[in-house]
Amino acid sequence: MKATKWLHLGLTAVIGIGALTGCSSGSKENPFTAVGGSAQEPVSIKVMTIHYEDQPPMEGNQAKEYIEKKNNVKLSMELVPASTYDEKLNVTMASLDQYDLILLKSGIKDPKFEKLARQGAFYDLTSLVKGKKNLDQNIPETAWKASSVNQKIYAIPRPQYAYGNGSANIIMRKDWLDRYGLSVPKTIDELTNALRVFREKDPVGGGKTIPFVTFAAQADDAKSVFGGMAPVKFAFGMPNNYRIENDKAVYALETKEYKDYLDWLKLAWSEKLLNKDATLLKNQQNKDKFLAGEAGALVYHVGLLGSNNFDKLKTVDPKAEMVVLPTIEGPGGKKGVNQSLGFFGSWVIPSTVSKEKAERIVEFLNAQAAPEYEYYRNGGIKGVHSTDIKDGIVSRTPEQEKLSEKEKPSTFLLLWPLDPYNYANSTDPQVNKLQRSILDSFKTIGVLDTFSGLISPTDQKNPDHEKKVDASAIKYVTGQAGWDVVQKEIAAWQQNSGNQIGKELLELYQQ
Repeated sequence: MKATKWLHLGLTAVIGIGALTGCSSGSKENPFTAVGGSAQEPVSIKVMTIHYEDQPPMEGNQAKEYIEKKNNVKLSMELVPASTYDEKLNVTMASLDQYDLILLKSGIKDPKFEKLARQGAFYDLTSLVKGKKNLDQNIPETAWKASSVNQKIYAIPRPQYAYGNGSANIIMRKDWLDRYGLSVPKTIDELTNALRVFREKDPVGGGKTIPFVTFAAQADDAKSVFGGMAPVKFAFGMPNNYRIENDKAVYALETKEYKDYLDWLKLAWSEKLLNKDATLLKNQQNKDKFLAGEAGALVYHVGLLGSNNFDKLKTVDPKAEMVVLPTIEGPGGKKGVNQSLGFFGSWVIPSTVSKEKAERIVEFLNAQAAPEYEYYRNGGIKGVHSTDIKDGIVSRTPEQEKLSEKEKPSTFLLLWPLDPYNYANSTDPQVNKLQRSILDSFKTIGVLDTFSGLISPTDQKNPDHEKKVDASAIKYVTGQAGWDVVQKEIAAWQQNSGNQIGKELLELYQQ
């Protein structure tokens, strides 16, 4: 087993040399070791879904074959990289009959998808999901409500811990902080100072150091520019999309805090603290740059401490260490993490699929949400991808670790039992404990979108209504336009659609 270096600084986790790869959960019973047969012919399911890692082989993959045999299915999976998923999804909506099961990253309440549901493009699953025990137990009511249109269920949400999600924490190079005598930042001012030191000292060399790597586009869980900077956004007190002030719906870009947030980004950009290609990068590409040893900080989640990620960084810099900032405080001690409705992405079945196949697909998803799949999600097949799981720690031999990394068993779980500690993936007990502590701490600082799950008819008609505001905001941050240009676009947005959207959402909220 590789050695693991760790340090407990309150809720701050520091990782040195990586531990064995593995994901955590509680004590796991019913390990996956035997497979039963079925008298029915296997049902073929063509799936399109998002993927965040290197793709596993589909042929000869024991993890895939296990799921297929156990559930009497034949999976044909198209794993689309996260950076291109939105574009692929938009193209797919024009020819839905290519697939039997499609993941909608933003859920059915996305205006363009809700419109398709109303037009009959997706299967009405209301009767098919009724009485499915595993789905009922793992998917919160809020998620089901957010997956229905006209009180009919058109999508099956994938359960997810409601706090933090994928962009909860700032993660920094601890070895760089130590090299220059810097403490782990706790405030925006301390963070800014550390980034300035990274720029000046240039640990990468040749002027190639990126103090903070990010992307300028909106993120999956943030409708504001530089969406991958959620901890900074909340440090300045920005709402999670909407809040109510004086009996009026107020959108994030209408708040004073929005300008405060943009002003910090503008400062960071002007001082070369952010990557100059941020306007070109897409979601997840910032992670690639960080793990390539080019950057001193990024926003991600505690799962980055797992050795499957950390080993990539060690290959380019053997001295590398990482530190997770549990929170970052802004003026007045403000801080927060995103709070969702308890799911990320939803599965839809195109209405071109036969009723018999739709029924079997729903049965398959319901089966995967059973408690027995907790072991498989984290440890794969017992005796093949892992030895055991105890107290949330996966035990693997070096050979099992390599096979697990190659075959990526969790890829073939399309739904799963709800696990609040899914990102606690370190095999070192102390680090795993710290990951869990950070995840637990989010419950007290979650920031919920007041109108989560509600949809405005005006928003539905014009889902791109914010684009001009976003474009002007990026120009402001990058020094290509003044604040007056952003104000002008915000005023136009309010007049053209923003005020009406807020009014409609507030009326729905008050019903």
